[in-house]
Amino acid sequence: MKNFTITVIHAAFLEEGETPTAVAKVHTEGMDLFQATEYAYRYTNNVDGSWSMKIGEDAQDNVEVIAPLIMHNGQQFGRRSTSVGDVMLVDDGEGFQDYFEVAGFGFEPCAAIDFKIGDIVIDLQKEVDTA
Repeated sequence: MKNFTITVIHAAFLEEGETPTAVAKVHTEGMDLFQATEYAYRYTNNVDGSWSMKIGEDAQDNVEVIAPLIMHNGQQFGRRSTSVGDVMLVDDGEGFQDYFEVAGFGFEPCAAIDFKIGDIVIDLQKEVDTA
């Protein structure tokens, strides 16, 4: 059992040219990898309230919202639920770091992807090219 920090990256449903967006960091304690990814998935879904607006049973203190909420016509809306095709960057703080794509059932290991946090794009290809 370990403590994980999971960066949830919304990569599904993008328009051409859009960059996947990191929307949350989920901090877990005393879980295995399977439990941690399942927990991150569950608590970045709008089941009973809004995970990103911290409403109802979806509100969890160990889910840190790192993307701005959506503004539309002057009204604020929460982030969408995590879905198939989204990606989780799992980090145990001890050197293990890997990417997993949300599958139809569970999670599948996947290649690292470029993503943005706020206005900053994490360009993994550029980092590889300059190393």
